[in-house]
Amino acid sequence: MSMEYIRRTYGVPAKRGCRVIYTDAIGIEWHGVITAARSGRLLVRLDDNLPSSRARAKLHPTWQVEYLPAKATP
Repeated sequence: MSMEYIRRTYGVPAKRGCRVIYTDAIGIEWHGVITAARSGRLLVRLDDNLPSSRARAKLHPTWQVEYLPAKATP
């Protein structure tokens, strides 16, 4: 299932490169960037990972995920 499917189905602005904040079960906020979509889930590279790490969190598009607006370019 593609990013387009996620946008249509869940009504979210999910796009590759979009910044998100995920709040886990104990209330800790994790910042990251969407890298892909797979099986109706978002794959997000969290900022706290090492720069060379390829590990990604697999998140439901609406469960505890906040989409940040894109920064305006001058």
